[in-house]
Formats: sequence, structure tokens, C-alpha cells
Amino acid sequence: KPITNPESCRANFTNEGGVGYIRYLKNIMGLWIIQCVQKQLGISFAEMVELAKTSTYTRIFDVNAARFSAPQDMRAEIRAALTETGEAPATDADLINSIYHSLAYCYGEAYREMEAVTGQHWDKLYIAGGGAKNATLNELTAHYTGKQVVALPIEATAIGNLKIQMNIQ
Repeated sequence: KPITNPESCRANFTNEGGVGYIRYLKNIMGLWIIQCVQKQLGISFAEMVELAKTSTYTRIFDVNAARFSAPQDMRAEIRAALTETGEAPATDADLINSIYHSLAYCYGEAYREMEAVTGQHWDKLYIAGGGAKNATLNELTAHYTGKQVVALPIEATAIGNLKIQMNIQ
């Protein structure tokens, strides 16, 4: 059943229809920022996680700011945003760690908003898709949401789509 109330609209939540369901959601920039930085650095996602683990820099920036939707240089844009609010990251490890903390913080804010606008409370947050295999981001998400994070198989979306197409219950 769709959720429609003024609070949901103000908090930028929407209802998305699928085959046999309606999903209540809020778009968050998500891993787009990580993908851009990964491409710029020319290293693997696993190497990015390892770099982040070496940093204690945890300054948060607004991952949903319009400036991050398609910048010419994502690393420079993030450094600029962080410099505007305080000390800039000294290394790429600091920058990556800041991205992970900022994403997890944003997920926490969205989760609290969702609970507030729906009047419901959940103890678990389920993560599906490629981001589910990033244990570091999942741990940070658990920290910033205060919820148990359950990482589903990364194939979950593809398997669900296949089941729908094959009409399997």
C-alpha cells in the first residue's frame, strides 16, 4: 500500500511500483561517489576499502549535494566541500574514509526520517546489490543507523528479476 503524507513528501520519499509490490524509497547518491573516485584513482574497490581503514579522518559531507551529481573531478569537489567546513583530507585514504563515513551517516539520517514519517520502527536494515559486499561500509552503516545490518547476496536483485520473468513464486 502506498504511503502518502505531507511529511513523506517534504522528506523526499516516494512510492515505486514493481510487479506485485510498492516500494517506499528515498534516493540517496550512494556508491556513485565511490565509483567516480575509484575510476580517478585507478585502483580496485578492495584497495579503496583497505586505504580507508588506514585513516582516522571521519569528517562528514553532504553526499546528496547537487555538486556531486556530475563534477569534472570528484576528488577535487569532495576536497573543496570538506575544506569549506573545516580541515581538508590530507591523503586519498582520508578522502575515501570520509566518503564511507558520509554515506553511512546519510543512510542513518534517511532511516531516522523514514521511521519518523511512517511512525514505524525497524531493528534491521537490509542491504542488497553490489554495496552489500562492502563490509566496511556495512559496519559504518550499522554504527550510524544504530540498526543491525543484514547484507543480502549481491545477486539478490538479479535473482528476483529472473524469478519474476520466469513467473516462479
